[in-house]
Amino acid sequence: FQIKTVSGKSAAEETAAIVTGANVFAAFHTISHRVLRQVEVSHDVLVAGGPTGKAEVLDLIRSMGLRAIDAGQLQIAGHL
Repeated sequence: FQIKTVSGKSAAEETAAIVTGANVFAAFHTISHRVLRQVEVSHDVLVAGGPTGKAEVLDLIRSMGLRAIDAGQLQIAGHL
């Protein structure tokens, strides 16, 4: 199962193409808001995107008490 736009790319990939020069990341695709409310449980958050700024994104997610997992480049976003 893959979530793709009409172009066949993920929304994150399309955003990166439109907003040139921006560091675009895809994350939180696998977690619903109901699950995030369970603060006593840590959850995995898959993060896709380029290397520039990814460490900061991963650190931000970890600061929320979640397990940040580097899922690879932005092209994987449609598979998250």
